[in-house]
Amino acid sequence: MDLRQMILSSILLFGFVLSSNYDDLSYNKDASQSHTAAGTEHGAQNAVDRNTTTCMRTKPIGSTSPDKTAWWKVDLGGVYNIYSVNILFKNYDGYEKRQQGRFAGFSIYISNSKDWTESSLCYKSGHQLPPLNSTTTLMKSGRYVIFYNERLDGVTYPEDYVSGTVFTELCDVIVHGCNTTGMYGSNCDMPCPVNCKVNACHIQNGNCFECDPGWQGTYCDKECDYGWFGQDCKQRCIGFCNNNVNCNHLSGRCDNGCANGWKGPLCNIEQTDLSYKKKSTQSSTAIGPHDLYKADNAVDRNRATCTRTNQIGLNSPVERVWWKVDLGEVYNVNSIDIFFKNYNGYGCNIAGVYGNECNIPCPNTCKEKTCNVRNGRCLSCKPGWYGSYCLRECESGWYGESCKNLCSINCKNTTCNPMTGHCPIGCVSGWTGPFCSRECVRSYGENCKLPCSPHCSQQKCHRFNGTCLTNCTDGFYGEKCDIADPTDERTWVIVGPISLTVNMVFIIGTSICIWGVFTKNISISLNKQPCVKSRPYTETEVTTETATYYQELAVPADREAYSNTTLR
Repeated sequence: MDLRQMILSSILLFGFVLSSNYDDLSYNKDASQSHTAAGTEHGAQNAVDRNTTTCMRTKPIGSTSPDKTAWWKVDLGGVYNIYSVNILFKNYDGYEKRQQGRFAGFSIYISNSKDWTESSLCYKSGHQLPPLNSTTTLMKSGRYVIFYNERLDGVTYPEDYVSGTVFTELCDVIVHGCNTTGMYGSNCDMPCPVNCKVNACHIQNGNCFECDPGWQGTYCDKECDYGWFGQDCKQRCIGFCNNNVNCNHLSGRCDNGCANGWKGPLCNIEQTDLSYKKKSTQSSTAIGPHDLYKADNAVDRNRATCTRTNQIGLNSPVERVWWKVDLGEVYNVNSIDIFFKNYNGYGCNIAGVYGNECNIPCPNTCKEKTCNVRNGRCLSCKPGWYGSYCLRECESGWYGESCKNLCSINCKNTTCNPMTGHCPIGCVSGWTGPFCSRECVRSYGENCKLPCSPHCSQQKCHRFNGTCLTNCTDGFYGEKCDIADPTDERTWVIVGPISLTVNMVFIIGTSICIWGVFTKNISISLNKQPCVKSRPYTETEVTTETATYYQELAVPADREAYSNTTLR
């Protein structure tokens, strides 16, 4: 056994010892599979009965079969913290390599939902053949553990993979973890932090995988920062709370009420016009065409339509009239503006002015420079401004007419142009575009400026951190598929000749130096450069008269990278 095999065996043994301390979460739990081979003895339940002589078996998949994918799933019955998954694949005497080739390429997914689209890929077998007794350390949480494999048409798999007829035969699947929900530690005796989402945390250190709404931090023990609330603290407080206090970090509501001029559960509805289109009534209505003089005309904000009651006075038996609007609830009222009908002209006949003499310009920041003819208040603001007179610039994180629109949470620092909503300093990781509304495609990071590794199959990677979402192409490994595999034959095809040449040059150069010293053809002087500092890479001819022991390794030209696909 070489050193590499000894290290690998030690790691596997250490992982087995650790996992054996945890509970068996999958024993006799409900299991299902994509399809079942002919016969009554190949059901999905065989993989969790702890009898290694009984195995589940699917119909074959591969180039000789109509089926191309196979899956097996166990329902743990609840969300548990998981340490590892041990899979025992069936072996036949004398056919171990064939069985490894059938097992190769498998994936393990974990999900809290029956819907596979919500599952997470936790492990993907590489191009090397896996052992038939395989243990994978996951440190995840979930309810459903899924084994998946495929042999798709048009895909060239690694040479040792079996592609023609592939039976999936799982004799034992043991999911190790804590069998009490919300517990972690080597003895499963420590509770997860109270604000961990679905009470799930890392089985060894207690870190929360996700937080309940309103909380953040490694242990979900910190409330959302000022101005934020909700899931992952990514929802912006949109209201104007009384005394400028923060909104509720769970719900976004203003617990102590709204600031003057605002209403609604989130205090985000402006109260500057409390009567607009509210229900109105009046003591009487003058005779006229249908709805010509109805009470609601006074609150429709159309000055061409007016209310009209029956007349009162000396020539009328009616002495009083009234008009009433129901605001819908109790509000603090600042002022009441009444526009009475004028038959000789109404308001200013010049746009953009107000006042008794129509000689005061409306504020420049009023939309279309239109304002209240009596007090100069803007009916609406230009983009980037808000307030009764539109004199206040949008607060950070807001933009548009009267600053009613939220900047995209994908803008860096949640800062955007107050007029257009564009993100001036770029996007957070995973997003691009002027509004940071487009997801990265084959790229990742801030503004999607970093390309996914070309060694990710189909160049698909996580748009936030660059982790490959599919398998690595042959010869590379690592989360980003950016580490060359020193055991891959193609790496040695490149590195081998370079290493051999360097070594030969070094040996020949050293031999010449030694020969020169002993034959006194090279004089050693303080005024001459010593031999050990000569440059063996230049002005050196290497003539090899004997056959080299290095042999060029051939790589099939048609080999393609193995690619992963989504579950179906």
